[in-house]
Order: sequence, then C-alpha cells, then structure tokens
Amino acid sequence: LKIVNPRVKGHVVVALRQDNGVFVTITSCRISFGLESFEPVITGMFNDEASSQFVSRFLSNLVTELLDFFEEDVTNFISTTVRVVGNRILADLDLGSLLPISSVAP
Repeated sequence: LKIVNPRVKGHVVVALRQDNGVFVTITSCRISFGLESFEPVITGMFNDEASSQFVSRFLSNLVTELLDFFEEDVTNFISTTVRVVGNRILADLDLGSLLPISSVAP
C-alpha cells in the first residue's frame, strides 16, 4: 500500500479560560485531508494475478476520486472530531499546573 503525498492542513482557534486554573478550549477547527494518489498492491485475489491487478487499479482510482468527491464531508467529519475530542482532553488539563512555580521568600 502506497499513499503518495498525503496532505493535512489545519486551522485551529483556541481560547483561554480561567476557572480555578488556566484552561484551553478549541473554539473552531478546520482540518482538511487529501492525497495525490493511492497505490494499493493486491496479490492473491481469487488466486488470479489479473484479478489482483484489476482490483489494485480499480481501488487506486476509486479511493482518490472518492476523497475528491467527498472532500467537504471528510473535512467536516475530521474537523468536528478533532474539536470534540480535543476539548474533552483539554477540559481537565490545567495549564497552570504544567508551569514550574518558584517560591520567593519575603
């Protein structure tokens, strides 16, 4: 399986909030995915090399065409998933607890 020139581009906007700590929330997210080509190598399909080559070529064309056709749907799914999962992970992560705190003697 060979994936040629996968492209992932993203734009994420975050906001800081204070609530007994400093927390980050993802307010918007746009992640797009694409690839130049998809080159599967299928072997042993029905014990016939011609069938294997046909399926490999068919999938090669189908996957790239489907990604192009459904690009907006794929982008929306990935973007929503990153925002929702990211916010769940970040919900309890206090950035203040990650910073070293030095005590200063009076």
